Amino acid sequence: MWNIDWLNMVKRAAVAVACAAVLSLAIACQEGDGEDDGAAVPEASAWSVTLNDGGLDIHYGDRLLLRLSEVEALTFTPRVTMLFGFFDHEMEDERATALPLDASWADWIRVSETAGGALRVSVRAGRKVDADGTRLSFTLFDGDRFWGFGGQYNFIDLRGRAVPVWTQEQGVGRSEKTLLPTTGTLTDAYFPMPYFLDPSKGMGFLLENSEYALFDLGASDSIRWNVTVWDGSEVSFLVFPGPEPDDVVAQLTAETGRLKSVPPDWAFEGVWLGAQGGTDRVRERVTTARDAGVPVTAVWVQDWLGRREFGLDNAGVKYHWTHDEDLYPDLEALIDEFRFNGVRFLGYFNPFVVPGYDQYDDALARGYLVSRPDGTPYLFPIITFTGGLLDVTNPDAVA
Repeated sequence: MWNIDWLNMVKRAAVAVACAAVLSLAIACQEGDGEDDGAAVPEASAWSVTLNDGGLDIHYGDRLLLRLSEVEALTFTPRVTMLFGFFDHEMEDERATALPLDASWADWIRVSETAGGALRVSVRAGRKVDADGTRLSFTLFDGDRFWGFGGQYNFIDLRGRAVPVWTQEQGVGRSEKTLLPTTGTLTDAYFPMPYFLDPSKGMGFLLENSEYALFDLGASDSIRWNVTVWDGSEVSFLVFPGPEPDDVVAQLTAETGRLKSVPPDWAFEGVWLGAQGGTDRVRERVTTARDAGVPVTAVWVQDWLGRREFGLDNAGVKYHWTHDEDLYPDLEALIDEFRFNGVRFLGYFNPFVVPGYDQYDDALARGYLVSRPDGTPYLFPIITFTGGLLDVTNPDAVA
């Protein structure tokens, strides 16, 4: 936070004309209600905001990065269902109230520059109306591109797509139209992130809310993109000025954090090969690939835990989180063999804890499972069986 004497001085110097016309990010017009309004951008900042008929223009220097064209406060009844790890979020009885982007916007939209040089914009619709969610709409310009959103596999540019930001099953197979309950959509992800980089403008965008969010990147409107957040009080986002992609990444990690060490060379120098079926089949697959000149540096083996039969010639991983002596009778020796030849052995884990296996009773007795309000474990369908979740928020469960 900048020196409060400076901030008060700017507040006293601000005039109503400045609020109604061109509003810089030194915006002292944000008189607020005695709370910290966060107008913490020095006069020398390259950031500025301009109020015009189309909304709020966010500039960095002479570059227009974003135009916030509409803010809507949403009331609705949330309905969330889940099957096989896929979530469905619906807003029943939805009603939208447009909040005016006029000279009074500084009363409920807070702007500040972070220590890393990004612009933070906090839209506090809750100061205007009571709501269950907020929708921010931005002008969609011809050259706009949307690269990012975490673990996405089908597209580099997600323009024209709707992208949910919610950690969930991403599917056994992916399709535009899911026909089976185990098939994911083209944007479902294990690791979604409410972030994108636009190389055409040389800027980045990061939503800071942790609630469910849906980005509509021109899927339903050819001239606007929007993000709907299930938070009716405050929605905050960061804008990164770039201008080069590597600048945006550096600005992003200045806010989110950076690795303390560089990943090992083998993680980038070769292929991570998927294999399963026991010691002999995994060894054969790795040998065949390397003999063909494939630079394998890692082998990912999901069935080190064992194999579970589902019927109808279908099988999957046995979720008991213990080395399976039948499929891999001397796993330690196999790992050493691969490592000697420059191949790392990677396993598979997830937080499912399944009744009937050795960890379940102990986890239940110790209170390590996610539970319902009445204290009973929260069990749900996992493929053809049911299971619970390790409570990773419990320090004792993850120690």
